[in-house]
Amino acid sequence: AGGLILIFIMILIFSTTLLNIDLKELLSNFISKVSQFLKLFWFKIKSVFTKEKVGKEPVVKIDNKKKDLTTKEKPDEPKETKIEIVKEKVEVPEPLQNKLETPKQIKTSVRKKENDEEKAVDEIKPEKISGIQPWDESLKFELPPLNLLEAPVSVHEIKQSELTQKAEMIKNKLKIFNVDIQEIKVTPGPVVTLYEVVPSPNVKVNTITSLKDDLALALKARGIRLIAPMPGRGTIGVEIPNDSPEIVRALSIFGSQKYQSTNYPLPLAMGKTADGDIFIEDLTTMPHLLIAGATGSGKSVGINTIINSFLFKLHPSKVKFVLIDPKRIELAMYKKLKRHYLAVCPDIKEEIITNPENAVTVLKSLEAEMDFRYDWLSKLDVRNIKEFNDKLATGKIKEKDGIEFHPLPYIVVIVDEFADLMITAGRQIEDSIARLAQMSRAAGIHLIFATQRPSVNVIRGNIKANFPSRIAYRVSSRADSFTILDQTGAEQLLGNGDMIYNKNDNMIRVQNAYISEQEINRVLDFIDSQEGFASPYLLPSVSNNNKGNREAVGEFDQLIYDAAVLVLRNRIASVTFLQRKLKLGYARAARIMDELEQIGIVGPLDGGKNRLVLIDTQEELDQIFDSYNIPRSSSYS
Repeated sequence: AGGLILIFIMILIFSTTLLNIDLKELLSNFISKVSQFLKLFWFKIKSVFTKEKVGKEPVVKIDNKKKDLTTKEKPDEPKETKIEIVKEKVEVPEPLQNKLETPKQIKTSVRKKENDEEKAVDEIKPEKISGIQPWDESLKFELPPLNLLEAPVSVHEIKQSELTQKAEMIKNKLKIFNVDIQEIKVTPGPVVTLYEVVPSPNVKVNTITSLKDDLALALKARGIRLIAPMPGRGTIGVEIPNDSPEIVRALSIFGSQKYQSTNYPLPLAMGKTADGDIFIEDLTTMPHLLIAGATGSGKSVGINTIINSFLFKLHPSKVKFVLIDPKRIELAMYKKLKRHYLAVCPDIKEEIITNPENAVTVLKSLEAEMDFRYDWLSKLDVRNIKEFNDKLATGKIKEKDGIEFHPLPYIVVIVDEFADLMITAGRQIEDSIARLAQMSRAAGIHLIFATQRPSVNVIRGNIKANFPSRIAYRVSSRADSFTILDQTGAEQLLGNGDMIYNKNDNMIRVQNAYISEQEINRVLDFIDSQEGFASPYLLPSVSNNNKGNREAVGEFDQLIYDAAVLVLRNRIASVTFLQRKLKLGYARAARIMDELEQIGIVGPLDGGKNRLVLIDTQEELDQIFDSYNIPRSSSYS
């Protein structure tokens, strides 16, 4: 045997030398072939004796309310198991526990009891007006009880087979494109379910994100959103709508322990997140909120939820509202809050602002209120309204430099259709909004603006930069989504309250709580039936800033009254209009227009547009001219 081996080696060496063949390469190829043969032989033997398959299938975990259920199903076992998802129990405060009734059984003071003729509240009981100021906490006031709201469905069932089937479909679809998945974790939510995918280490994230449309096609679902990667989790999130979505009622939010125990100065409770948690944020830390959503997306219901989240938690001395509703119908019902929660401008006769000219006036009044509050903060050497109120609460400082201080409530400014104001008021309102957004946080004034059209013509750069917190309901295009969120995704939302909350690039998907018009009216009637303040919270008058005596502004043109009458009747305020109607030269007509601005008849110049006419009736015109002692002789009277 040894001789044969020696002869074989000599022949091998001779042949390689004679034929000029590399011996090392020949040996390496021979050894690799032998090793491959041995590995294949060992694998066959192992598969025969152990009967195990090559590799492992991805593990699918279903996380239901923070419970890990690992499914290890045998191939022959059917997947008929169901997961019962119990909603969070609505926790009601002790005093209301025994009084909880269905909405149909609620008896309020709005109507008389049985056998009595139905009469309005004002006929049953005269309007209660106390001598208490709007910032005084001594007002006896009871917060609305939870039994004014409709009870939600307590139990919602989701089939485990549905969750597992969709997880398998995600795995199989990705496998077609050679994307290996190690684990899929499923977290059911009220409207959407979150599938957290853990890919293999050699899979690029961009590979999965590029397959978004293929996943939507395989799952036959709309509203799929990819979160790649999920912050702090090391996974890729896939949000898929449930086959049977849950209706999140306002009672499940306002009655939760999280809402009842929160100590936020301005708690903004919106709904439930994708994993079923109660979503509550503090408006004072936002500090302003921009909302966008197309028609039917749930934007108006969201505004109602925001207002009621304050009404169910805060005493009227703590917060006041300035409501601007260009559509005239969405916020009209909140007039009943006048004696408790509304802040009004003395220059305007509307409690709920509907006129664009009045909107300009009230925003300028809010600017004056902000400057007034900063004067008070500086006198007490405090940095914000919370420190100011805390310092007054100690009782050590009540008066300084002849000024008698009082607590300052928060002011929340809500505009239901911001785009309409930008079209009608333009530059005047934009300057006021930009200044308030930049400076009003420390003064306790916070802005909430909503619009249907989040285009760059409406949400301009100087406004958008001062609204770090934004809510996007379903919008009509990817461009609108990028305008409001700085990324796409809002165009894929489901509507009916499905929204994305963005604060400093932290995206949270939330299902907005639903509160019906009947529930809102019950809450407002309950508040209106209680004793109110002596007057609404009054903002500073901006017309007083423009008024003065005749000597302060100098002599007026003899035709100023004629010009004022023409402007009032025709609602046109331009220099060329006065030139044409009064047959004047440009210089004199421009001087008269400036005088009309000085006495508060028209607004300031706005580029090439006509000035706004700030008065509505002849009586207002006569009062202004009497205050300046201007003769009212006119050829148009």
